[in-house]
Amino acid sequence: MSDQGEIWDKIDEMSDEMKVKSQTKAMNDVYTTFDEDLEEYIINLPVISDQSGIFVFIDGKIAGFDIFSQPDTYSKLHSKLIKSYCMDALRKELIRKNRNAEKSPNAKKGQNELPIASIERAKYFLEEAKLCNESCFKSAGLGDDYRYEGQFIIGSALLYSDTVIHMAFFKNDDPDAAKNQSGNMQNYRDRMRNRSI
Repeated sequence: MSDQGEIWDKIDEMSDEMKVKSQTKAMNDVYTTFDEDLEEYIINLPVISDQSGIFVFIDGKIAGFDIFSQPDTYSKLHSKLIKSYCMDALRKELIRKNRNAEKSPNAKKGQNELPIASIERAKYFLEEAKLCNESCFKSAGLGDDYRYEGQFIIGSALLYSDTVIHMAFFKNDDPDAAKNQSGNMQNYRDRMRNRSI
């Protein structure tokens, strides 16, 4: 069972970072505040024909990927996934702006240069994912739930009748957080907690 207090703390933390006031402590309040920005992302990142997954870089750094067994399933969830990843991008942008505002005017130029997204870096991430430790649990519904954990990667996969229904892997910026979850994986920015697929 999820610790509701911990979830509220995470929502509070995100609300503070994004300057959102939420009396209900609902993640929806954060999304609603940035609804216009998120809609712009959705318009500019439309689902393409036969697309069954998404690999995401934020600020040139790998965020992770989601892949589904059927393009129809992905198509139904595309907007939700885009909003989720883009909320992370907006959050990082606000944090970066706040840090830059606090920096000394004498700070050296070029310190904020961002890496460049590339196919090679995506392939390297997939190779790292193959090295993760694997655990298997009976799913709450049909099939089996596989969990993966590496030093800087976490992931999960739902298998049913030898078919991967959904697989998601994320870059884990805080590997110690995953170890402190008493067997529950700390997911990328608690993204999976804040959306329902």
